[in-house]
Amino acid sequence: MTLRSRILLILLAVVVLYALSSFWIMRLVVYPSYISLERREAEKDLTRCQEALRREIHHLNSLTHDWAASDDTYRFTAEQSETFIASNLLFHTFMDNRINLLYICTPDGDVIWGEIWDLESKETLALPQFPADGLPGDHILLQPDDAEAAVAGVMMTDAAPLLLASRPIVTSDHDGPIRGYLIIGRFLDASLIRILAEQTRVTHHYRSVDADTMPETDRTALARMSGPSPLLFVPAGDDILHVYTTIRDIYDRTVLLLRADIPREIRARGVATFRFAFGAVCLAGILVLAVLLVLLRRVVVNPLSRLTERIVKIGETGEVLPPLFLNRKDEIGTLCRHFNRLLTRLHAVHNGLAASNEQLQHEVGERKRYEEKLLVRQDQLRELSAKLLLTEERERRRIASELHDRIGQGLAISKLQLGLLIQTGPPDNLGEKMTEIEEMIDRILQETRTLTFEISPPVLYELGLAAAIEWLAEQMAEKHDLRIIVRKEGNEMPVEDNFRVLVFQAVREILINTVKHAGADQVVIRIGREDARMRIDVTDDGVGFDPAHIGNVTGYGLFSIRERLAPLGGQFDIDSVPGAGTHAILRIPLREAEQQETQLKSGSIP
Repeated sequence: MTLRSRILLILLAVVVLYALSSFWIMRLVVYPSYISLERREAEKDLTRCQEALRREIHHLNSLTHDWAASDDTYRFTAEQSETFIASNLLFHTFMDNRINLLYICTPDGDVIWGEIWDLESKETLALPQFPADGLPGDHILLQPDDAEAAVAGVMMTDAAPLLLASRPIVTSDHDGPIRGYLIIGRFLDASLIRILAEQTRVTHHYRSVDADTMPETDRTALARMSGPSPLLFVPAGDDILHVYTTIRDIYDRTVLLLRADIPREIRARGVATFRFAFGAVCLAGILVLAVLLVLLRRVVVNPLSRLTERIVKIGETGEVLPPLFLNRKDEIGTLCRHFNRLLTRLHAVHNGLAASNEQLQHEVGERKRYEEKLLVRQDQLRELSAKLLLTEERERRRIASELHDRIGQGLAISKLQLGLLIQTGPPDNLGEKMTEIEEMIDRILQETRTLTFEISPPVLYELGLAAAIEWLAEQMAEKHDLRIIVRKEGNEMPVEDNFRVLVFQAVREILINTVKHAGADQVVIRIGREDARMRIDVTDDGVGFDPAHIGNVTGYGLFSIRERLAPLGGQFDIDSVPGAGTHAILRIPLREAEQQETQLKSGSIP
C-alpha cells in the first residue's frame, strides 16, 4: 500500500470517527435536551388546560356565591315567590350564564326549585344524581355550614361530567341563619371543551375512567399512571405528543383522564437542528479531508515520493546519482540532507571498494599461506610428537644404561667384595678393603646425585628457578668448555611450579642448541621482570640462523619450547640473523599475588 493510500485511509478514519463522535454527542446530549424542553413545554400546556378547568369551576363558584348571598334568594327560600321564579329562573338565565343545572334546596336537602337543561337541544333533563324530590341530608353538597364555605369541583353524572359549586344561601350581608343551599352546574361537554381549547390554544380531551368507549391507548396510559399528581408523556408518532394527567371529583376519586395533544414542533426543530448539524459536521469533515489531502500531498507525499524514487533507482541500478536538493527546514529536509550525505559516503565507499577488494584478495592469499603454514606446523607437530616419543625412549635407555654401568656395576662390585670378606673372615688388609668399598660407595652416591640433577635438579625446588639456571650454566660451561654469564635483576620472582620445570628445560634446550649448532664462545643469560611477567634473555655470539626455519630437523627443540609455553600463557620469541648470533626471549606469567604487587608498584591498579 502506498503512502498516499495510507494517509487517505487514516484521514478517512479520522473524519469518520469525528462524524460518529459528533453524531453520538448530538444524539446523547443535544437531541435529549430538545426532548426535555419539549416535555417541559408540554407540561406547561397541560397545566394551562388544568388551570382553564379550575377557572371554569372558580367562575361557577363565584356565580353561585353571587346568587346564594342575595336577599332575594334568601327570601325566596322562605316565601317561594313565583315572581322570583318568573324574573330569575328562566331558560335564558341558563343560556346567558352557560349553566346546565340550578338547584335550590333546604338545609335538609328538599328541593325548593330545580331544573337541568340541555342547552343545545333546549330540553330539560332528569339525572339520578339529582332527584326531583331532593338530596339526602348527608349529601356532600349540603355540608357547608359556614356562610363563606363552598363545595366546588367535578361530579360524574349519567349525561356528562358536571362542573358544579354549592353555596349556603344567606343574606347579602352574609348573615344567617342558613336557609338552604344553591347548587349550580355546567356540563363538561364538547362545547365547553372547545371553549377551553380556544382559551388555552391546546387541543385536549377528557375521558371518563369508567367509560367503555375509552380508546385503548388512553386506557393503557391510565394503567401506567400512579400518584396523587400523575403525569405521563406518550409520543404518538413524530408529530403529536400525548400528555396525560387525571382529574379528581368532589369525592376525591379519580374520575377523568385529561389528555393534551401537543404538536411536536420542538422535537421537529431538534431533528432539523440535529440533521443540519450532522450534515454540517460531515461537510466540514469532507472539506477538511480535502484540504489535508492537498496539503499533505504537497508538503509530505510528493517530496517523499521524489526521495523514494531516487533511492529505488539507486538500489535497482547501482548508480551513484547526483544529490537531491529540497529547500526545506523540516524533518523531510533533514532526511534529504542526510540522504545526500549518505550518497556522498556511498560514492566514497564505491571508490574504495576496488582497494578494499584488492586488500581482501591479499588477505585471502595471506590466509591461504597461513593455512599452508598451519598444515606444515601440524606436520611438524606430528613429527615432533614422534620425535618426542623417540627422545623419551632414548632418555629411558640412557638412564637405564647409566644405572647399569655406573651405579649397578659399582653396587655389584661392592656386594661381591663384602661377600668375600664375610666368607674368608677378616684379612690382614681389612682397612684397605673397607676403604676401597667406601670409595666405591662414594662414587655410586656421586653418580646417583649427578643422575638425579640431570633428571630433575633439587636446586630447582629448593632454591628457585634463578639458582637452578645458574647451576645449569655452571654445568654446561664446565662440560662443554663454554663461557656462560648469568645476570640477575632484582630479587627472586615467584613462578608457578608447572612453569619452573618447563622454563628450566627450555633454557637447557636453548643451551644445548647453542652448543650443537651455534658454535658460540660466549652466552649471556639475563633474568629480570617485564610488567607482571618474568623475562629470560639468552644471547649468544654464534653463527645465527633464519628464524623462519625453526621446526626443521635441527630445530625441533626450539619449536617444542614455543608449543609447550603457549597453552600456559607463556611466550617464546627468537631473534637471529645468520652470522650475527641469536637472541632468545622467554616470558613467563608470575603468580597472581606477584602480578597485583607489580601492578600496584607501576600504578596500573588505582
